[in-house]
Amino acid sequence: MMRACLLISLLTVSPFLLADPQDPIPNQSKFIDPVDGAFDLSSFLENPKAFLVIPMVITEPAVGYGLGLTAVFLQPREEAGIEGWKRPNITAIGAMKTENGTRGGLLFDSRYWANGRIKTNAMAGAASVNLDFYGFADGASGLNSFEYNLDSRGGKVGGDWIFNDSDWSLSAGYAYYEVEASLRNPLDLPANFPVSSSTDFSAVELAIEFDRRDNFFSPESGFAAKTTLRLNSEAIGASSNFQELAQIVINYWELNSDWILAAKIEARAIFGDYPFYAKPSINQRGVAARRYQGDYALSSELEIQYKLNSRFRVMGFAGLGQTWDRDDPYENDQSVLSGGLGFRYRLARKFGLDMGVDIAGSEETQAIYIQFGSAWLRL
Repeated sequence: MMRACLLISLLTVSPFLLADPQDPIPNQSKFIDPVDGAFDLSSFLENPKAFLVIPMVITEPAVGYGLGLTAVFLQPREEAGIEGWKRPNITAIGAMKTENGTRGGLLFDSRYWANGRIKTNAMAGAASVNLDFYGFADGASGLNSFEYNLDSRGGKVGGDWIFNDSDWSLSAGYAYYEVEASLRNPLDLPANFPVSSSTDFSAVELAIEFDRRDNFFSPESGFAAKTTLRLNSEAIGASSNFQELAQIVINYWELNSDWILAAKIEARAIFGDYPFYAKPSINQRGVAARRYQGDYALSSELEIQYKLNSRFRVMGFAGLGQTWDRDDPYENDQSVLSGGLGFRYRLARKFGLDMGVDIAGSEETQAIYIQFGSAWLRL
């Protein structure tokens, strides 16, 4: 908890550190909401030159404790009215490093064009990630897990066509990544497993999405669903042919003025000649990333929120995940229960942006998560 408190303290003072150097004494009214007199970053963030610095205390069990820093620019589309605040243009740049040697950097941009009918997305980054793989935990290898490293670099570009006066959109994109996978301890080498391998991912991504959530960052009501098909093909530069299919469904119910109920179901599947680390995994708070992998992965979470007032809310959540393989659907299936508690503070009222902390755990893992918006921010 000390790490989480430190983060919130840094976040609170960061806008003052980023004030215009020509104005050495910042106008503190920028950070007070005239509606309720509370600390608020809306007026600061609507300035095109301003950005929110988010110090990251990384507590992901899969990579260990670490630190990072992200600068986020939020640009409201004022011509779109309230919709332009709920879904602004976003640019972000960040970097991180953890105690097990994992490190990486990322550039991201998402913006709307043509009166909100077209949205473009672009991302580029590089990372060296140290992980454990549990997929060979069988009698043949005699291993519970083995340690490996993924050294990757690449990017993704795409665009969404948003139908006029509709919550539906179609998207298409292209992603290219070069990934070098290597064992961190060759003595743990499973039979017939290469010490290292290099893979080029070159994929076309197609998706259809329905989104009627009332806000992008921290929804309180509405339904959203997205179906995504990713095609890695040798014809466009991939090392092998394989396909990935994902379905995500999220719903928020505003039970009354104080209570919000939310649910998420995420299903993923992979087919073809894919590298071992590309298997889908369970994605839930309290479960280490990539801990449970299979040809098919199903993740689900239920969350209940209570508004203490217009700024603060507390929540509890629980999840159930399952993975299994095509060849041995019963022998290699894995399941996990998770749950936890959290809180949020409405950091920017005009944007509907909350920030806070979740404390979560499962049978094998305990973790603290710093949340920028909803835990289910992206579909």
